[in-house]
Amino acid sequence: MLHVRIQKLLEMTKNIQVLTHQDVIKYCREHEIYKDPEMKMHFEDRDDIPEAQERALINRIGKIVFLVKFQRKHKSFYMKADPLDPSYVLVCVCDVEVP
Repeated sequence: MLHVRIQKLLEMTKNIQVLTHQDVIKYCREHEIYKDPEMKMHFEDRDDIPEAQERALINRIGKIVFLVKFQRKHKSFYMKADPLDPSYVLVCVCDVEVP
């Protein structure tokens, strides 16, 4: 069983996707992954994305995904701001999500 999982993971590494926070918000809106599933409330541009919705996104994409360019307000104070948009932190900060 472990061998099968490792083989699947190795295959996934051939097709890694990188999404910014804004890409993820857009994807969630387009694919009905809601901030509040009961109320069917969509994410706003600057919302944090909870783990359950992040997991739904990754499972739907079915690839290894690097989530980058997070909002500064959701990250630690010492992370360097993006010079193009100081409300985000630089891409050297990322989450790696695997289906």
